[in-house]
Amino acid sequence: MTYIKFHKSIKHIFIILLGAIFLSFPSVLKADPPTLLSLKQSINIAKTNDTQFNKTKIELLKVNEELKEAKEKFISQASLYYKNSDLFKGILETVNANEIIQSELYQTEPFVTFYNTTLREFLIKENAFHTFEYTIEHKIKLAYYSLSKQQELIQIQQDTINELNSHYESIKKFYDKGILSKVELMQVETILAESKENLQEMNLEFEVQKTTFNKLLNQDLKTSVSVEPLLKVIHEYTNFNQWISINLSNYQIKTSTDSNQLILTEDTEYRLRKLYPRISDKKKQIKDVEEIINKNEKILEFQKKRFKNTRSTSGDVIDAILHLNHIRQKRLQLLYEYHVTTAESENLFLTKI
Repeated sequence: MTYIKFHKSIKHIFIILLGAIFLSFPSVLKADPPTLLSLKQSINIAKTNDTQFNKTKIELLKVNEELKEAKEKFISQASLYYKNSDLFKGILETVNANEIIQSELYQTEPFVTFYNTTLREFLIKENAFHTFEYTIEHKIKLAYYSLSKQQELIQIQQDTINELNSHYESIKKFYDKGILSKVELMQVETILAESKENLQEMNLEFEVQKTTFNKLLNQDLKTSVSVEPLLKVIHEYTNFNQWISINLSNYQIKTSTDSNQLILTEDTEYRLRKLYPRISDKKKQIKDVEEIINKNEKILEFQKKRFKNTRSTSGDVIDAILHLNHIRQKRLQLLYEYHVTTAESENLFLTKI
């Protein structure tokens, strides 16, 4: 009797556990939706997860504290000797601006030597930190734009397949009525099969790029992520000088630098002048292609209506669908090249100013 009760108890517990597992199954089987990341979020994640970057940042903060101490020591000691000196006031401005003291009158003073040495170390650490930072940002930008391009390429291909499926249904109706032959039906079936095969290849490429992207973010390679579409071109500037002015302003905001200290080197300006025509040209090409897309979207709708009224062939509709796909992919490629070139100029600007 005891054995039977014990057996029933075990069976009861087993049923409860099985039920709990079963209830939890949907959450296990249901894949989490991909995390949508902006470019800014992606860059921040990469920085947060990069051990070496954070180590460099801590070292910079440490030297910055030492620099504050050196400044305080300089001011407290120097003010005792040169309180009423106009030259000291000028040097005090130099110290507050984080600049090396060049005056020979002060070079031999211990507190000046301590300040200059500490400042030089700080500037070296600061340069190393920002170079590291800009390198991370540039890599993430390129990977982000590439992933975004692939993601949108998949969407363009899926839209094309949807159009072909819709056209296939239209042909099938005509075929069932004996208006069209089996040849037209098979033609669409062949193109559909090829388009679906291309879509599979695109999806595989997306998975490869997603793994690379996760690696750059220093997170689990299997993390499900998605990115924002490639941004449309923002026409903020109309000439080279205006473009440089905007970049200088962005640099000033990013680094909290006095605008009076921002001077482009001749080499940087030369290289930026070579990049600018490429960016302007891409902007123009994108605008032209967008007009062509609008025109071809109208052509496709026109051919679909004509086919519905048996005034155009199935081939006319298929050609319009595939041509629109081609033009959309061309626009996407131009957008990608525009953003990559812009990223190249931003990286050059930040690291070479």
